[in-house]
Amino acid sequence: MTNFLVPDEIKSGLGTNVIGREVYCFRETKSTQTVAQELAQGGAEEGTVVLAEEQTAGKGRMGRNWFSPPGEGIWTSVILRPPTSPSQMGRVLLTCAVAVAEAIRKETELPALIKWPNDLLIGGRKVGGILTEMAAEMDRVKFVVVGIGINVNLEREKFPEELQKGATSLREEMGEEISRLHLLQEILKTLEEYYIPLKGGQVEKVANRWRQLSATLGRQIRASFQGEIIEGRATDIDSDGALLIRLDSGFVKRLLGGDVTLLEEE
Repeated sequence: MTNFLVPDEIKSGLGTNVIGREVYCFRETKSTQTVAQELAQGGAEEGTVVLAEEQTAGKGRMGRNWFSPPGEGIWTSVILRPPTSPSQMGRVLLTCAVAVAEAIRKETELPALIKWPNDLLIGGRKVGGILTEMAAEMDRVKFVVVGIGINVNLEREKFPEELQKGATSLREEMGEEISRLHLLQEILKTLEEYYIPLKGGQVEKVANRWRQLSATLGRQIRASFQGEIIEGRATDIDSDGALLIRLDSGFVKRLLGGDVTLLEEE
């Protein structure tokens, strides 16, 4: 039987100053991103968390749907209000990816890695992802809604057929059920641990940890962005979170968005 997550339980013992001060929980919603965006537009404070037991139209990147069945994952969105420009949004995504990967590692001891820009992998399979959507005025970000989806207790055969080969869950990797409550609390704590220094301009702490947790750097990759296909070796990220790719010609390409495929090497 599913234990539904409730705000008081999530906030109890959380110990954060910003993230999780306000928590909304739903049995079902189309998308926590949509709810959080509406709350943010209405002035909801930074750190507000929206969580659903089930999403009927969960959002992934590039307009894709996110499979989010009832009671078996963490489907949540967090409202942030970073003092930054839209061009530096990559820093926020880096920060969230590092925080979630770290939280998975702390709570389960599984070796979660990050595939640029937003996928969380264990053993090469996708266990979660992060989506950032922002509202901005000119050179100022008004707010960012960070969507976090983690496959926690899903059994592999319950994934849609097209996802079974490339997806996994923490339960599949651990061989036992995971506490969604404890993992969610660890995610929120770790997000605050990395986000507060980022607000103060401390980018290198996040960037350095991202490099250590990267499943992308050093790999031969194929990237697609705005109709362009790029192949080369991922060598680094810059201070804005852009991926640096060394082409066969020696030229280094800076990639700020798009899809990345890790290529098998002989």
